[in-house]
Amino acid sequence: YFQLGTHRCLFEGEDADDEEEPPDLTPCTAAILLGIATVVTSFSTDFLIHAIKGTVSSWDVSQEFIGIILLPIIGNAAEHYTAIT
Repeated sequence: YFQLGTHRCLFEGEDADDEEEPPDLTPCTAAILLGIATVVTSFSTDFLIHAIKGTVSSWDVSQEFIGIILLPIIGNAAEHYTAIT
């Protein structure tokens, strides 16, 4: 309450009277893009599941090891890479 009630002027931008920027996407375009991303994600997941089945049989490791150890490491590899660079 102290920051928002008594010192409101400190948290307002210098150009508080300016209009807001228009959105980059219209709601229709955003919905279409969300649908496309959902379909691509479902196909990627299906491909990953089939790849895991082949990996389990060829490497002779358990599905639990892949699901608990390998997938989180591989899934966060891009995030770790961008954090380093």
